[in-house]
Amino acid sequence: MLEQIARKTAARCAERGIVFAHDLPAQPVQLAGDPVMFEQAILNLLDNALVHGGPDTRKIDLTARTVDGALHIMVRDDGKGIPPDAFDRTLERFSQIGAGTGSGLGLPIAAAVAESFGGRIALANEAGQLSVTLILPM
Repeated sequence: MLEQIARKTAARCAERGIVFAHDLPAQPVQLAGDPVMFEQAILNLLDNALVHGGPDTRKIDLTARTVDGALHIMVRDDGKGIPPDAFDRTLERFSQIGAGTGSGLGLPIAAAVAESFGGRIALANEAGQLSVTLILPM
């Protein structure tokens, strides 16, 4: 499923002149939870990077790794980012940072999906890049 999501995202990024890179496990990973919800959470994270990263976004990365019995799926972009003091607010429904055009539901839905899988979502700003990671038990 992650490969299929990556292919769709690569096409969307190419239309906007954004480089898309992905590093995914060679073997499918089994998770206990609704696959439709899982896909929606990943698509929400990627859509946020595409739509809300800003006009200076040049690169989006999707990586998935197993770490200590959990699947870590990270979306990272080099767009405008989110101030660390606004991280909690971005996880509230209908909340937006700045003058956005979205519904304010993308990250809250992804966080709710992570919680329904027994996991969580983590946000970080590292070297001018925003990363959002779903951490899901396997």
